[in-house]
Amino acid sequence: METLSPIKKTPIYPHFGATIEGIDVNNLSKEDITYLRNSLNEHQLLILKAHTLSPKEQVEFSSIFGALETFPYNANQFEKHPEIFRLSTDKSKGYQNVGFYWHQDGSFNQIPTPISIFHLTEIPKNGGETLLADAQKVYTMLPDELKNIAENLKTNVSNSAIHDLVIEHPMTKKKGIYLNYGLTQSIFSTDEHVTQLEIKAVIDKITQYLELPDVKYRHKWEEGDIVIADNYAVFHQATPTLNDSTRTLHRTTIKGEYELNRS
Repeated sequence: METLSPIKKTPIYPHFGATIEGIDVNNLSKEDITYLRNSLNEHQLLILKAHTLSPKEQVEFSSIFGALETFPYNANQFEKHPEIFRLSTDKSKGYQNVGFYWHQDGSFNQIPTPISIFHLTEIPKNGGETLLADAQKVYTMLPDELKNIAENLKTNVSNSAIHDLVIEHPMTKKKGIYLNYGLTQSIFSTDEHVTQLEIKAVIDKITQYLELPDVKYRHKWEEGDIVIADNYAVFHQATPTLNDSTRTLHRTTIKGEYELNRS
């Protein structure tokens, strides 16, 4: 009689990210679901080695983390699956040129997106990796003088949402940096004595830390990979493909319940 393979979890870094093998994402038990939720809280970033999901399968799997966001229909999107946001180098298969900067999804909403699930259905031969970084480690690395300034900074994102630069995770209570490099319109301090030069020093240091080898992880996609990122603790950004082969990504996101603040 054939036995099922045990679940294998391998940390990417001691403090951040893990690869999980041996879970059948289409036949999850209650114990599997609890295991994945707990693992996400522990590691902030999960790489599941699974199989290529149909849109219906991705929606069903993603729903274990909460209610899904939906998106307006467009000709390059799935009419029957509005929960999936399609990105592609082929404009007929999804939106192009999205997210080529460090960000956390949904930060343009006052109650933003807590979890994103990424899944490539077409993998390019060269390029197209996804960069991910530990937003909580970046915060802990800040020198005390910059950390004190950062604690009083707020970001105005796309003129529609204002967030603390330093947020407290609603589940783990760990602090991390929350910053959208592409959509932030301005950064200001609630302390009137803080100067623009001091604000710039904080952002420059954060940008520097995001490139460190034990903070940044470059995910090279393989067939069937599912990447699950906790947006309260993980930055990510897209990278370009290096040839004419197609890269198509299906993203699902969980609806937010909390405004992001420090308490």
